Amino acid sequence: MPPWQKDNPSYNQEDFAKKFDISKLQVCNILKEKEKWTSIDISNKKVKNQKWNRDAKFSEFESALYL
Repeated sequence: MPPWQKDNPSYNQEDFAKKFDISKLQVCNILKEKEKWTSIDISNKKVKNQKWNRDAKFSEFESALYL
């Protein structure tokens, strides 16, 4: 449990959303996958330097914009 959560046990999802400037739905989704997120070993150098490569949703459109 993070220190700020220990200090504020009465926080609800709406309070967390305001604190971190995210939507309540995002808080809910994060909490649903809590095990996944807490199991990540951040001391692993591979994870720290990982870059996400996502394909463009509309690649032809983005190529035209680029030109």
